[in-house]
Amino acid sequence: MRGLGKALAVFAAFTISLGACGFAPAKPAPSPDQQLRLAFKNLEKSSSYRVQGTFTSTVPRVDVDVTAIAPGGSMGSITDDTRAAKLEFISRQGRIYLSGSSLPGLPGKLSQYLAGKWVYNSVAGTAVEPLISTVKLAAPASLADAFLRGQSGMASTTANVAGKRVIQLSNRAEKVSISDAASPQLAKIERSVDASPQDGFTQVNLDFSEFSWRSTLAAPANAVDLGDPTGLPARYPAVQRRPTPAACTPVRCGDNVTGPDPAGRAAPDPATHPRAPGRR
Repeated sequence: MRGLGKALAVFAAFTISLGACGFAPAKPAPSPDQQLRLAFKNLEKSSSYRVQGTFTSTVPRVDVDVTAIAPGGSMGSITDDTRAAKLEFISRQGRIYLSGSSLPGLPGKLSQYLAGKWVYNSVAGTAVEPLISTVKLAAPASLADAFLRGQSGMASTTANVAGKRVIQLSNRAEKVSISDAASPQLAKIERSVDASPQDGFTQVNLDFSEFSWRSTLAAPANAVDLGDPTGLPARYPAVQRRPTPAACTPVRCGDNVTGPDPAGRAAPDPATHPRAPGRR
């Protein structure tokens, strides 16, 4: 027993000596829930990041390609699932600029006239779905509300995605892939169609990349303000007063109607825009 007691004493002294020399017990590996929170936290530290993939919210599935640029800016495109319509956007300093072959919320003729031009609205704004949900993907706090808040009970596995080793954190609601690193970055978020929606998102398949590649975002040049009618094509509102009778001829008889044009700074296209009312 004396030999055993002496051995234990030597072992205790050796352990104390190691601690004094700076050898501390290894920190336990972070839990899957902690890894998930750390990946979202690192997203906030990036000057920019890119999100590509599909999601379904209050609108049918759309394809998105959006780049977030701190602080609070984003740019990208939205394409419907038929790929028949594509909308480009720039969100900067609280203002959203749009460009596309068809612009939501505008009369058909005006939408045709503005096709391919950058537009914004200084009075009413231009935020509509699926643009609202897409811009959320470019804001780390909103992204966390949709895919981090309330998530727990994550299980962890390793996998290879696009040739890169990742850690997949999953529960019954969603699966989040993060880079296998001491300071992980988001790589992918997946949510099945039968998962309960959170913050409007249901079916989701999104890839994250290009962290801190960009640091600036410029507003488009020569954008048309929909809130300023003087910059839009000529528009002649209906005149409420009675028309002035015009002289009759053997072939026709009509009225003279004068309509004010509150816009008209941009030249109208006669093929797609109404002209001033005249003789009937």
